Amino acid sequence: SIISDHNGGLWIGTFGGLSHYDSDTGRFTNYSSDPNNPTTLSQNMVVSLFIDSKNNLWAGTWGGGLNQLDLNDPDHADAELASFTRYHSDPEDPSSLSEDSVWTIQETTDGNLWLGTQLGLNKLDPATKKFTHYTEKQGLPNNVVLGILEDDEGDLWLTTNNGLAQFNPRTAAF
Repeated sequence: SIISDHNGGLWIGTFGGLSHYDSDTGRFTNYSSDPNNPTTLSQNMVVSLFIDSKNNLWAGTWGGGLNQLDLNDPDHADAELASFTRYHSDPEDPSSLSEDSVWTIQETTDGNLWLGTQLGLNKLDPATKKFTHYTEKQGLPNNVVLGILEDDEGDLWLTTNNGLAQFNPRTAAF
């Protein structure tokens, strides 16, 4: 995965962690997971990236959940000082992430963050940091959501392992 930031740099998700390319200096900064440090990247297989309207970098991993890095924090540029917030699936908490493989991330015009996972569509409320899940039980054609796009009416279009779905977030109908 790759995305450009507001400073002309590039964030690159790989199976070896997360890298930032500074176009001014031509240097890379590499971020990786340290199992003994809960403020590092949760997992090194980074498969999705998104920068939201508040300048947070969101990194979805294959099996390690979701990571948030505040790009407004001056320490974010130093891999040793950068502090990631981790979001994981917790079977005991129905308001946690539904599953720890996050394939796609999209922010909608209302400020919510939408995640495509191995176990359905997830909405992250930015105020409460709680997740709402939508799966085949609610009408999703398949629980594996690989792509998300918002249209001009505020509906979400989702690519899944079983075709395309249109989702109305106001009525929660597929």
